[in-house]
Amino acid sequence: MSRPKLKPVVYLLEKDNKFVTKISTNENCEFPNVVFIRAKVRITPLLKKKSYENEILTIKNNFETFAKRILNSNTDYESNYIFTVDVAEKSVRFKKTTHLRYDIYLKPKINNITLYEHKEKLKTLSDKLDNKLINFFKKFELNWF
Repeated sequence: MSRPKLKPVVYLLEKDNKFVTKISTNENCEFPNVVFIRAKVRITPLLKKKSYENEILTIKNNFETFAKRILNSNTDYESNYIFTVDVAEKSVRFKKTTHLRYDIYLKPKINNITLYEHKEKLKTLSDKLDNKLINFFKKFELNWF
C-alpha cells in the first residue's frame, strides 16, 4: 500500500488592494528549494475606446522591467527566477472584465527556511509589485477589482 501524496502548503495573503495573492511551493518538504507567488486581479477600462491593446502591452512591458529590477536586487533569493505576466491584451474592452495575473518562482539563497518564514518577505515583494501595477492602472484609466 502506497502512502498518500502530501500537497504543498498554500498561503493566501491578506491584502486590502483587491489582488488575490497566494504563495506556495512546488514541493511538499519542510524547507522548500523553490517558492512562488501567484497574484491575480480583475481589470476593466473606465473609458470607451476601440482598442486597449497598446495600453495593456505598455503596462505589461513596463511592469516586467520594474519587476526584474526588483527581483535582481533582492538579496534573499537567487537571480535565476521565472517571472511571467498573463493578460489577454486583445480581449480588454469597455465594460468587460479581464484578468491580469503574474507568477514568480524564486530559489531561496538559504535552504533551511520554511515557507511560513518566507511569507513576510514574499508579501513585501508582492505589495511592491501590486502597488506598481495599481499606478499603471490609474495612469491608463483602468479599474481593478
